[in-house]
Amino acid sequence: MIVCEEDRIEKAISGIDVGVGLRILFGKKTFYGFTTEISKESLFELAGKISRSAKEGGDEKVTGLLQPDRKALLSPPISRSLYPIQKHPETLSIDERISMVKRANEAARKLHPHVRQVKVLFAM
Repeated sequence: MIVCEEDRIEKAISGIDVGVGLRILFGKKTFYGFTTEISKESLFELAGKISRSAKEGGDEKVTGLLQPDRKALLSPPISRSLYPIQKHPETLSIDERISMVKRANEAARKLHPHVRQVKVLFAM
């Protein structure tokens, strides 16, 4: 993964991440949690934890449910891609990937003068 923030490349790392994030908007506050285990039980546990935090005024710190020792359940893609891949990301050099991230950052900043914060992620 390549991360560009504040007009500079912050990190370039490799590996595989799988997980689910859940965000709840409650009043004027936002509560977020995540889990690396994709199972019905884990998702209900995460939803309960975030819900309790929202109801209690946000006093409970939600850090996520990281359980790397359990296998994640992967599901097949829901639909076919509407945009065919012209050049597979795995065939790009690290320099080409960084160049693509920088171009995306520049394009986002040029969209409107009010754009102040941009974060670009390149992950496979």
